[in-house]
Amino acid sequence: GGMGRFAFLPPTLVAARLLSGAARAQSRAPSLRADGPTSKIRVCPPASNCSVGQGQLFKANTAAKLSAARVERIALSPSSAVSLLSAPAKAGAGRWVFLAGWTNGKARKLLSGFVDKPIGKLPGEYRRTVLLREKGPAGETLILGKQYENATVCGRAATLSAQRLDPAKLDWHKTDTRSLSAAQRSGAQKLFAHRMSKAFDLAAPRLLNAVVASTAVGGSRSELTDGSLETRWAEGRAGAGRGEFIVTSSSAAVPIVGLSLALRPKPKASKDPKASKDPKASKNLETTEAGAEPPASDDRGAAPRTLFVATNKALFHVTLPEDAWLQPPGTSYAVKLPAPLHSDCVAVVLDQAYLRPASDQVSIAELRAQTSLDSLTLEQLVSALDKKAGLADAAEALLMRGGQPTIAATMKGYDELGASGRARAHDVIDAGGCGPTAPFFVDRLLGIGQSAQWDPVVDPLAQRARARLRRCRAYGADALEAAVHKHNQSPRQAMAARELAAIAPRRALSTIADVLDQGSDSLRRELRTALAVASRSKRARAAAVRLLSGASFQGRSLVTRIDLLRALGDRLASLPPAGAALEQILSSDGSFRTRYLLQLPAGVLAKAGQPSALRFVRESLLSDKSEHIRTQAARASAGIKALISPLGQALGDSAPRVRSAALAALAESSVAGTKLPLPIETRVSVLLAQDKWTFVQVDAAQALGALPRRDATDQALITVLQDRSSLVRAAALRALGSRKSLFAGEEVHDVADDPQELTDVRVAAIVALGEMCRRESASLLYKLALRTGAPQLPYDQPLGLAALAALGDIKQPDLQRKLAPLLSKSRRIPPLVRSIVRDVLQREGSCRAP
Repeated sequence: GGMGRFAFLPPTLVAARLLSGAARAQSRAPSLRADGPTSKIRVCPPASNCSVGQGQLFKANTAAKLSAARVERIALSPSSAVSLLSAPAKAGAGRWVFLAGWTNGKARKLLSGFVDKPIGKLPGEYRRTVLLREKGPAGETLILGKQYENATVCGRAATLSAQRLDPAKLDWHKTDTRSLSAAQRSGAQKLFAHRMSKAFDLAAPRLLNAVVASTAVGGSRSELTDGSLETRWAEGRAGAGRGEFIVTSSSAAVPIVGLSLALRPKPKASKDPKASKDPKASKNLETTEAGAEPPASDDRGAAPRTLFVATNKALFHVTLPEDAWLQPPGTSYAVKLPAPLHSDCVAVVLDQAYLRPASDQVSIAELRAQTSLDSLTLEQLVSALDKKAGLADAAEALLMRGGQPTIAATMKGYDELGASGRARAHDVIDAGGCGPTAPFFVDRLLGIGQSAQWDPVVDPLAQRARARLRRCRAYGADALEAAVHKHNQSPRQAMAARELAAIAPRRALSTIADVLDQGSDSLRRELRTALAVASRSKRARAAAVRLLSGASFQGRSLVTRIDLLRALGDRLASLPPAGAALEQILSSDGSFRTRYLLQLPAGVLAKAGQPSALRFVRESLLSDKSEHIRTQAARASAGIKALISPLGQALGDSAPRVRSAALAALAESSVAGTKLPLPIETRVSVLLAQDKWTFVQVDAAQALGALPRRDATDQALITVLQDRSSLVRAAALRALGSRKSLFAGEEVHDVADDPQELTDVRVAAIVALGEMCRRESASLLYKLALRTGAPQLPYDQPLGLAALAALGDIKQPDLQRKLAPLLSKSRRIPPLVRSIVRDVLQREGSCRAP
């Protein structure tokens, strides 16, 4: 019956009586025995030895080491006791427990399962079931609950969903959250709050942000630090809510000198008097425990009488001076700390409360940390980002956690900061919402406020701005689209267009098209490039189709329509309206500019089989009066099988540039797999030998190099090895190498070994020997290669390096032995030569083994 009957006894005798009472209670606990071989727990009557064949059997967990089990009798009260069996887990942490009582001559299982065993996939998300034992004057109290790694009282383990074992009925009942131990409570430093004479400063930067709560009426914990006195955090337990807690994040960089609390909220201003007050309209999505509580109501509110304030290292017991629920709404209280604190966590734990009938929602409307920087304005806080590290760190933390007002102030004062301050300001603004900050990051990406030497490629802040805009894709696209129109006819317009094309290609197409006919030729070139990037996205295909369709296309300027076709490039072939768009322009304008610029887009469509485009390119190639347009048409004809014959005719064009472009187009067609008719190949050979223009001869040699081997063609190339132009001779050698023409092997070898020939031509011959896999020339190649080790003449090194490359292609069996002198440590071989020799020896040759 408690301590009353021992009040007049000596302390030693009181202790003895209590111990004897506990011993009597323990004698009422059942006997337990773990039977490891059968994985059973045997529960027998109190005071029995629980031998085999006695008692009741209960299933044990095979994941526990029953051989190491311990049994303990626990007195719950002078008249009630239970027995606890505890066995360590076979693997990992935790222990398996079995708790049993004895009532009415029968065993009663009270608990069976693992406790202290972490459950979860990631650190920081672990949870575990715990069984706590709290000692009292009449016995022990058993508490069963859950602990969460992310729900602690600033590092102090808290037990949620707590249940207490009733010693009389031996069943579990809900009880107070165990957030602080008895020792922690008794060791807390006592502080007293006082009523504030001035109003709660809601405009000051907020250091604290609520992150987790044991319970929250209405499901919201954020209302404790949301900067509004019309909202509140209320605990969701019946009664005083003792032990319920809410944790806020802070910053250790900011010294906290005190706390401000508003307890009773102000009435909410309702715009709609008929607004629904259905408590089911609010869901509990943010509390740690499952199950939503109904929304907080003012008539059920109550004020705390005492509460605990915890930080990482300190714990305070705070007494409030009055029942705040009897004071005007919004009345605030201040708590001065004995010394400034630096902590990244501040928690409030409820203790006693002023309760009245039907008032069981203990509440706090707002919690604010008082700091040593509270006297500074927002503008001064932003300026402090440029100060010494301690002050700058504190200012940054306050600005970063202060919400949209501090973000806006930081963006406003950014340009006045130095380099270190701007880096800190970036961190602050990066913590803001995507919508309000997107224009700021666009300005940083475009170099607004930077010097003329600013380079967006290497500037780290510009790179961070780009990453931010890509994370905030929709808002970033809005801001970039606005920048494209704002920076009209400026290089920044092209920069914004390129970034818009990367993150929102569909929007980029129409946005860039709207400004495509503005600015200089160089700016329009940049805009076309951005448009081409956007058009490569599959997501942008529908937008590209709309751009080229009907009235949308015809309503744009001629410059824009032409540039659209040019920018879309190879994608035109997959866009159905492209052919009609080309015809529409050609039918309305036949100027030189239009005919010239549309050749390449028409070539893309002609290659896809579009008849009008094919006809336009052919007619331009064969009959246009301008040689410039005929040249461009020849370029556009590359790879189009239907235009091989017209290209053959263009080889006789009076303009050398047309002949040159036709030769390049025929070479590209041949590489793409189109077989050239023999008459055309013969015409190419004639141009190689007889054209008056050297660049045409070089192009002819390159075209022949792309064709399959044929003796007559090889002979034509061999003949021009005597041409007076070294450019033609070198081009012929490259062509013979490309054709792998063994027919010309001896002649090519002679050129490579001719000391009277120009170095560039000899290099081309040596490379050709490697491509031709001419092993008969290996001795010459070795001789030239070894000269790189000790070059004496100006041409020794270029010839030797070319010879090393050729030997790497041929890959003779004796290659390593012959090149060993170039790797000798006893000789002063240039490091570049050593590196090239190692690469030649390691890489695989391109010639088949003989």
